[in-house]
Amino acid sequence: RLDGADPLPVGRLGYFVLEATDRKNGVNNTFGLYRVTLEVDGEPVFQYRMDGYAFDETRYCNVVACYPLQIASRNEAIRLAVPESNRLDCYPIVRNRGLIACSAGERRQLRIVAEDDSGNRSSLTFAVTGSDQKAFHADADTLVRVIDPSKRFADLHDDLCVTIPAGALYEPVRYEMIRHARPAPRDTTLTVLSSVYRVLSRETPLHEPAEVTVRAFVPRDLQPHAALATINGKGRLSYLGGTYRSGGITLRTRTLGYLLMVADTVPPRLEPRFGDGADLSRARGFSLAIDDNFSGIASWRLHIDGKWVPCDRFPMKGTLVHFFDAPAQRRTHAVRLSVTDGCGNATHFEGTFYR
Repeated sequence: RLDGADPLPVGRLGYFVLEATDRKNGVNNTFGLYRVTLEVDGEPVFQYRMDGYAFDETRYCNVVACYPLQIASRNEAIRLAVPESNRLDCYPIVRNRGLIACSAGERRQLRIVAEDDSGNRSSLTFAVTGSDQKAFHADADTLVRVIDPSKRFADLHDDLCVTIPAGALYEPVRYEMIRHARPAPRDTTLTVLSSVYRVLSRETPLHEPAEVTVRAFVPRDLQPHAALATINGKGRLSYLGGTYRSGGITLRTRTLGYLLMVADTVPPRLEPRFGDGADLSRARGFSLAIDDNFSGIASWRLHIDGKWVPCDRFPMKGTLVHFFDAPAQRRTHAVRLSVTDGCGNATHFEGTFYR
């Protein structure tokens, strides 16, 4: 659907993105589209058809979709064009990569047909008219570079270094590094150690990881707990990782956007779901609730009577669970659990149970 009936003003060359979804009878799930066809002045110039792809081609779905729209939408956001970097064979019809040429004052008629895997179709017909107005105006005082995805890109500063390998980007991207003063963190359990750097956008998909180095002075007691973080879409700090060495942290990551260095000194939280000395003779096992404020659970070790035993983690439930595999011995057992987060903070639990 479109909000109005007037012809849409467009530039001299470009493409549209279709945001759509599909439903089936009797279920609440939403489904993807099977086929999308674009016609310009009655002639098909582009068709997307999803019959499947190999596992090692999965990341190319980031370029079939319009990634910035896709991650913010509950629908599918499909590019009605084929970027040069795409490797998926899902385009039976392609003319001029699906790009639409429209000179100033020219009027063209477009029709988009969306189809599900049961043969149901929806269509949208509308007109476009060429405009010579520029969509973007660069600030004369701002130096903006465009990254060629076929070449290695490097931006080197004293406190920030960014290297993007050739082939990591799917299309040319405007690059501008912006430095912000240290923010007051919304998460008071973290210590901000560096300025905040905006490197591209968090909505920029990367096929291969970029290498990022952030340098800052860090007091000796905080160095073992330092890591890189990003600011997510909700304005909160999210853990990226890395280890502080030689005055900075270097990390290979597919997440760009706002980057900064922080220190996390808060250990994970543990809460046993059984009382000390509890009788577990008839239980299949025991569990402990586990949580961390920032960097997540990195490792854990469980010992019963001084002997290591297996312990399973269920992240969705926030628990660590040990299942008994030996018959009850009708005596008291000693339990010790050690849990470490991604920034090296550790929590230890000691208790007993009867079995």
